[in-house]
Amino acid sequence: MAGANHKIHVYQDSDGEFRIYPPVLLVDAANGAANRDDVEFVNHTTEDMVFFAGPGVFAATPEGGPAAKNGGKSGAKKSHSSGAGQTKLHTYQVFMVQSGKKAKGNSDPVLIIDN
Repeated sequence: MAGANHKIHVYQDSDGEFRIYPPVLLVDAANGAANRDDVEFVNHTTEDMVFFAGPGVFAATPEGGPAAKNGGKSGAKKSHSSGAGQTKLHTYQVFMVQSGKKAKGNSDPVLIIDN
């Protein structure tokens, strides 16, 4: 059975701040490499954006990388197992290229990979 596909939406609110929805995401990476959940960033703004995550968050691009042009999508990133049945919290950052602003959730967004 293939893993679930999750979308993280980035948008600009009425105050001009960039927001991330959902601010916390629970991702399952426990069912073997082929069945780990995918995460896709969706950019609903008029700016280009880039996301960065620490090592061990995504299997194909361990540090994250370019996400999406304005109004575009990042393409799915396969989650990476934390190993040994451990659940870990991973912070990541989404930066807006033209304004240099950081997108926010309720606080800095968090990605949880469940094993």
